[in-house]
Amino acid sequence: EPYMKEKEFEPDRIRRLFTFYRPAFNNGYLHTRGITNKTLCSARFQNRIFQDQFKNAVFPHFKKGIVCGLELKGEHTGLFVRGSEKTLWRSNRLLHDNTLIIAETPIDALSYHVIHGLEHGFYTATSGGFSPRQVEIIKNMVSELEWIRSVILATDNDKGGDKIASRLEDVIRNTSYLGTIERHSPDKRGYDWNDVLNQLAI
Repeated sequence: EPYMKEKEFEPDRIRRLFTFYRPAFNNGYLHTRGITNKTLCSARFQNRIFQDQFKNAVFPHFKKGIVCGLELKGEHTGLFVRGSEKTLWRSNRLLHDNTLIIAETPIDALSYHVIHGLEHGFYTATSGGFSPRQVEIIKNMVSELEWIRSVILATDNDKGGDKIASRLEDVIRNTSYLGTIERHSPDKRGYDWNDVLNQLAI
């Protein structure tokens, strides 16, 4: 996918739009993907997933603590709002976290949590292609967050997931990070973690 260009960022527009969104609750789209209110309202994900007036799920991206990008997902929607700067989507960090889980999409990250329920796992998602800007963010994250003891690459079991996992591992190994790195993808080729979650629900 083409990387977003800096001249296309409209931070004031993104901040203004974000004020109209509300935390996701009883979101029909997310429920069809196996993501329940219990997960959305948990300490891990509270105020990290929102919804617009059309009930699209909204995943905000932040830069220095300020919202800079808005990713919309719905039954017929999958896009970044015009003017967005893509960084990473992130869950909340909790006191005793020691594991960083990197997924390709926020819904995959949420699905991984529902399935595996890691008590001390902090989640982040690249939201599609892995840009040079995101490389720097990941590098800084694993170098600066000293509490990280393990990294789980929760990518899809497909060619795209293979490529992202390999690149992420290369990036992380070229930092001061000394902990473990493990790829954990679904067993079935072609599956992502939301596919697995929905399969379990059948």
